Amino acid sequence: MSYRDILVKLGDTTVEKVLRIYDLMQAGELTYLEAVGLMSTLIGTSQAKAVALAETSLAAELTLGTRTAVGVISTGVTPDMKKLRGGVRVVLATVNSTPDPEGRIGRMARNLTYAAGADAYSEGVKRSPLVEGWERNLEPDACQMCVWWWRDGRAWPKDHVMPSHKGCTCTPKPVFERGIHSVTAKARVRSNRDRIIQDREAKSNG
Repeated sequence: MSYRDILVKLGDTTVEKVLRIYDLMQAGELTYLEAVGLMSTLIGTSQAKAVALAETSLAAELTLGTRTAVGVISTGVTPDMKKLRGGVRVVLATVNSTPDPEGRIGRMARNLTYAAGADAYSEGVKRSPLVEGWERNLEPDACQMCVWWWRDGRAWPKDHVMPSHKGCTCTPKPVFERGIHSVTAKARVRSNRDRIIQDREAKSNG
């Protein structure tokens, strides 16, 4: 199975377990605070697994690309449990006012899991001395924004973070050749702006 396949499966499993906790809270078998604690721990564990998966996958990709055994690069990406608990509290406190409570909780769990993997993959590419840059490896059925970010397979310098959005499973494919053009300040601003717009659209959709 590919990195993306395993990540999607991890996301699905996380959603199932989080919704089970929500059902127990709704049935009165768990208090609100107990549910917050359990969900936060569960999602944090899934984030840690996504980080390890990304680090291992990148090492394998670098090994194939360089034809030399490459060890796992520690990216230093770790779950922010304080921030995670705060986010879970907000969602659980307001979720019953939405038309699809389970859908919102599920998206939260999946998106946070995917985001941890994306952060680790990008950080690993940036830290690797073997890599000069990256190309966007599009997920199947990529959205219009991801296709636009792809820029027909343009290679970006490794210090330019790959833009992403909630629920995205695109990855930065390492590029080893030298001579990649640097990114101008204007292009960085535009990339950040596009990411903000995409996040706002994702929030408005659930």
